Amino acid sequence: MADDYDQMFAAGRERLAEWLPKARAEFTTAPPDMKLGALANATAPYVTEDNFDSLVIYPGKRGGWHADLVLRAVPPGVPNTMGTPVGSPCATWEEAENHGRKILTLALAISAENRAAPKAHKPVFLLYDATIKLEPAGLAYYAQHEFTISSRPIIAAALDGIIPSLFPDGCSKAKFEALSDNKKLILTRLVYVAALAGIYAYPLRKDAPPVAAQSSAAR
Repeated sequence: MADDYDQMFAAGRERLAEWLPKARAEFTTAPPDMKLGALANATAPYVTEDNFDSLVIYPGKRGGWHADLVLRAVPPGVPNTMGTPVGSPCATWEEAENHGRKILTLALAISAENRAAPKAHKPVFLLYDATIKLEPAGLAYYAQHEFTISSRPIIAAALDGIIPSLFPDGCSKAKFEALSDNKKLILTRLVYVAALAGIYAYPLRKDAPPVAAQSSAAR
């Protein structure tokens, strides 16, 4: 598995180097629409050209193909990729390639905007359609006092076991506020621990390369 990841990221870095010149030209002549969702907005402050690591194309677990631009470094709880929409893989490799080119052009536009006006930011957790801001002090606290399980599958199972019982029909701000103080505490604890493990959204997102990407970037 490690060898497969290494090969995927090596190919992705070659692809990134090959595609960047054309993407720069396309961005200069026709900057893309920059409307982003909540999760992408959390990543956007870290989208700078010197933080691009790899442009990977890989098969989805349930078929289809994904294309992700992987970033070298982001804070805990923030996704380190810009990629194909959640739950909507491309049908073919060629379609994923085309999507990857568009992602790269969009990332260059965001990078240019960040150079012009750097943004303040906080990591977030996306709970259904509700965005929970994660305070750096809270992440530090839970890292020190609560985060003793490093297995993502175990934490993912905890999310699956607890969140649907709290929000059987999805979450909204009103539903969150209606929780008892004890249930809010349980949910807050769970969300921070999940973010520290690199899980930053529920329902659980596609199986993407962020964790492997971060480890490879640190080599």
